[in-house]
Amino acid sequence: STQSTGRSQATRTMLGEKALALLREARRNPHDLPAYDDDALQATVDEICALHREMTYTQAEHAPEDLQTPYVAANVLVHHQSAHRGKRAVLALLMHRLRLIQAMRWDLGTTVLPRGVKENLNRHEVEFFTAYSSLLANYMASVDGLDLTASETPPKALKIQVRVLKDFGQVTTLEGKITLQRGTTHFLRRSDVESLVRQGVVEHIVE
Repeated sequence: STQSTGRSQATRTMLGEKALALLREARRNPHDLPAYDDDALQATVDEICALHREMTYTQAEHAPEDLQTPYVAANVLVHHQSAHRGKRAVLALLMHRLRLIQAMRWDLGTTVLPRGVKENLNRHEVEFFTAYSSLLANYMASVDGLDLTASETPPKALKIQVRVLKDFGQVTTLEGKITLQRGTTHFLRRSDVESLVRQGVVEHIVE
């Protein structure tokens, strides 16, 4: 029947290949945050739902005592394990992306996502970054404004000379407001520009 054919085709393809392919790519490039592949993840979720429907159908069309027969029991087990595998793949991928987003907040030292990075996140990931940044900022404010994202290496000098790599506009430092225009150089407190160095706005000029 058409229904049986649909179930058979679904069974042959319900193995979470798309999510696993994304996981393999993440393993090859563990520090990269590629664009959120909604189509691949949604396809895996659809596969999981189809597998669950197949299990429900199998249980409904057999008497309780028949569910213990090897053929029926194996059918239900295979579908259950395939659905579980798909869930694990999706959750592992999402957790990997969230950890990269958390690390980005520490590495960049800013609450503003670079445009190229933000374009690779979905709406919920952007909201997560915003909430995580707010949580971290509130904690740092509670410990006398200590910047926990600053370099752990003790500086050799309180001030460093930097060259502006791209127009950034006006920023506020401990010594007042300055305008960062591409090509200009400034002698600023290290604590004021560390995050800008990590973002690629300025570069440290080493004599």
